[in-house]
Amino acid sequence: MEKKKSANYTQREKELLISLVEKYLNEKLAWEYNSIQTTGSRTGQQLKCCYEEMKKIAKQHKSEDKVDLLKTGGGTFIPKTTILDEKILMLLKDNYFTIANEYDSSKSATSKEPEQKKLMKLDFITSPSTSADINKENIYIVYQDEQSEEMDEDLTQIEDDEALNSNVA
Repeated sequence: MEKKKSANYTQREKELLISLVEKYLNEKLAWEYNSIQTTGSRTGQQLKCCYEEMKKIAKQHKSEDKVDLLKTGGGTFIPKTTILDEKILMLLKDNYFTIANEYDSSKSATSKEPEQKKLMKLDFITSPSTSADINKENIYIVYQDEQSEEMDEDLTQIEDDEALNSNVA
């Protein structure tokens, strides 16, 4: 079967295709698209190819934006991602995601989530002179940023609870 060259997709046609994909996500949509189109009839296969290409471009723009965000060196960042790209990425949110990495250098620049509070309780054994002289102390290691006052409140509450428990015993 010979492949026919059809007219390029207009921006309006691309937006229409994305809105139909949003509406039906996995259903056949060529019949509805063709009832609204302006440049000629499209087959389901042609629409699928166009959609796959738009997904690829949207992912590429998003990836380039992440790289360019760190390259600015204090300059202005101009995103390549368009509104249409954002719509596509929202449709793909279950399939297209980034893995969180707490050690990522770009986390503060791209993260919209507040950092999780971290508080660890460790049992620490001081250096005993004999095995009968083992003294266990609770040592708390607190990771916090300079702006977090809630961590100080949490740690104070834990210390107050321990003081209350030691007075009871």
